[in-house]
Amino acid sequence: MTKEFFNDSIDELIQDKKNHHLLLLAKNNQGYNNLIQLITIAHLEGFYYKPRLDWEVLQKYSEGLVATTACLGGEIPQLILSDQMDKAKERIKEYNDLFGQGNFYLELQHHPHIEEQEPVNRKLIEFSRELGVPLVATNDVHYYSKEDAEAQDILLCLQGKKKLKDENRLKMKDDFSMRSASEMIETFQHVPEAIENTQKIADMCNVELKLGESHLPYFEVPDGHTPDSYFRKLCEQGLQYRYGSSYEECEEEIRERMDYELSVINNMGWSSYFLIVADIVQWAKDQGIVVGPGRGSAAGSLV
Repeated sequence: MTKEFFNDSIDELIQDKKNHHLLLLAKNNQGYNNLIQLITIAHLEGFYYKPRLDWEVLQKYSEGLVATTACLGGEIPQLILSDQMDKAKERIKEYNDLFGQGNFYLELQHHPHIEEQEPVNRKLIEFSRELGVPLVATNDVHYYSKEDAEAQDILLCLQGKKKLKDENRLKMKDDFSMRSASEMIETFQHVPEAIENTQKIADMCNVELKLGESHLPYFEVPDGHTPDSYFRKLCEQGLQYRYGSSYEECEEEIRERMDYELSVINNMGWSSYFLIVADIVQWAKDQGIVVGPGRGSAAGSLV
């Protein structure tokens, strides 16, 4: 949840010039794959309190993406708020060059109780007309309908371990519901192209996800093995460890149960998944990290 919606927090955002928000949307499957890469890198390599990316990584994985300047926490709005207009103009050009004309948008939002919003909007409109970078009208949505505002407020209290009557707490001070098309059109009637571009971006995004398929990381098995055969080998080693007998020497009931479970796992294409999890668990044990017993049918199975 971004900080700019809360009481007395704009100054805090202005002071924190190192980290900024950026909205990225996948236009196609290439963009979707790049988005996955960016999210992974942000969490594994750039995480510090929150996931982060740097410009070089963004350059590497920018293909197939549409970008917008985001809310008041975005880099361009922050530069405007700190009166760095030349720098803001320079960065707009750099973002536009990176994503390509028609793939980068200056984002307008309307939140009357946030006094900084309208001055930023006016400047973004100026920059758009001067630089030829398109506008887009958006709305920061944190709950579906206006009637949900109270429930959202209660959730914020639970998150911050506060009470509704507490004054010094996080509190949204505007409407952050899903606004209707008519509301958005009326709000941004002075910049109709921003509304048109909202639909234009939606039409541009055509990611096709194949459902019903498993997409697992590649797990390298020893030469001469498939994931299924290697998984069976490890299970047979497990029989020896837990029952003191080889597969051939075990009771028929045990062999039948293992064969049945392996057949289900193999038919579902889950052998690689079990091998991946087993590898993670074994690594944790080797590092002295406590590993729980797990839950569900897999953890309760013989294999």
